[in-house]
Amino acid sequence: MKVVQAAKRRVAKAILGAVVAGGLAHGAPAEAQTTTLRVVPSADLTVLDPMFSTIIITRLYSLMVYETLFSWDGNLQAQPQMLQEVVTSSDGLTWRLTLRDGLKFHDGSAVTTNDVVASLRRWMGRDVLGRRLSAQVASMDIEDPRTFVIHLARPVN
Repeated sequence: MKVVQAAKRRVAKAILGAVVAGGLAHGAPAEAQTTTLRVVPSADLTVLDPMFSTIIITRLYSLMVYETLFSWDGNLQAQPQMLQEVVTSSDGLTWRLTLRDGLKFHDGSAVTTNDVVASLRRWMGRDVLGRRLSAQVASMDIEDPRTFVIHLARPVN
């Protein structure tokens, strides 16, 4: 877990550095102006799906474009991003997650728990961290279009 947190910190610092550098380079205009931002990435962005690429440029792109269930706050603590509510049972085995209202895909269609659970299953089947997590998951159940439940095989810290 510390390795994952360290990697997340490095990515967050890289993104923050790029945002700050971009802001310092352009300054605040006195009135609205049309400008062009030219970016020279460290590598070509050839794959947009982070499940099919280990290249950092794809990961950075995905962090800027796709939303995740949780994200990191300013203190690098996990906070709900796509979630309105997270309820954990007293034994730590059952996690009931409710999506925020109004989540939409780029085409305007609603994001539902069917989409979320399918994405989680896909991630658990392809990603190293996802596979490690899948070993902890007993089942995932969909309650309704905004609520799903993850049942763990054993409590985790």
